[in-house]
Amino acid sequence: MRVQAKGDTAAAEAQMRAIAEADPSNSAAALDVARFLIRGEGVEAGRAELERLIATAEDKFTFQMALAQLAVSDPKAFADLAEMAKKAVPPQGVAA
Repeated sequence: MRVQAKGDTAAAEAQMRAIAEADPSNSAAALDVARFLIRGEGVEAGRAELERLIATAEDKFTFQMALAQLAVSDPKAFADLAEMAKKAVPPQGVAA
């Protein structure tokens, strides 16, 4: 897949999603989609993407930490940080 038109953010997002979905274990590619949305559509779009990833991913920890980092960087969302920390699931082999 190749983005044809400069500034075609919908096609760029679709291509990034296709890359991420091709390898569900590649959390970096999934995080790239969330970062792309944050830059292009704003914090709420990125937050929604991270929440979707947390709800659907087998290994949630990376996405939970990204959401926590987003909350720290967004003063409006900082109040939610304690609640997110309570729900965080550490990776296998790491004590809570």
